Amino acid sequence: MRYLICDARAPGWFWDAAREHGLTPLPLPAFSRLGPAVCGHMDTLFCVLAGRLFCHRDYYAIPSAKKALDLFAAACGLTVETTVQPIGPDYPDDILFNVLCMEHDLFGFLPNVSKKVVEAARRSGYRLHNIRQGYARCSACTVGPTALITADSGLADACRQAGTDVLLIRPGFIELPGLSQGFIGGCSGSVGDDLVFCGNLDLHPDAERIREFALHHGRTCRSLGSGPLTDIGGFAVFTAKNR
Repeated sequence: MRYLICDARAPGWFWDAAREHGLTPLPLPAFSRLGPAVCGHMDTLFCVLAGRLFCHRDYYAIPSAKKALDLFAAACGLTVETTVQPIGPDYPDDILFNVLCMEHDLFGFLPNVSKKVVEAARRSGYRLHNIRQGYARCSACTVGPTALITADSGLADACRQAGTDVLLIRPGFIELPGLSQGFIGGCSGSVGDDLVFCGNLDLHPDAERIREFALHHGRTCRSLGSGPLTDIGGFAVFTAKNR
């Protein structure tokens, strides 16, 4: 069975579109310790690095969260590792797991990233890059192991210096309920060879540049939904055996 895991509060039309493409919804419950706009966002709740899924112990204690994360981890061959490091609703207390992992590099506002995540990256040979953008994962749509799309110029500069091919787009044009605007990473995910967007990519003024950049890296862009791009904290598709 193919699952799509993301924020339980994602728009109904997104879940409907996922079902139409044969994907079974696997909703992530909200974590009350985080702010209301991002409390169910995948890129804020956990990160995957070096064969492990890192999340907060108190979130993993929520039965529905544990069920979803265990299914995802088992299907992807990951070990779940929790932390009790303080987490909170305001920046930068909410970026414990919000790191961008590329082929050999990890980007994030490292002083506030989970110490377990930083140590795992260091031991696995990642080059660590401390950047000002704390929402590193939210800010980047990864097109491949060495290519990404972002509207954040600081992140773009850091990634280019590390050898990553970057398409810098203009900020805005992505909705995030509760905040003034969302991020390109939060409205996108990979489904096979497709780069899939929550909402209609054609409504973004840089849509054609995004499609060309993706195609250059062997990816095809696809939209799930006809409305504006909407930041749901990212999503992932995986296959698991029926139980």
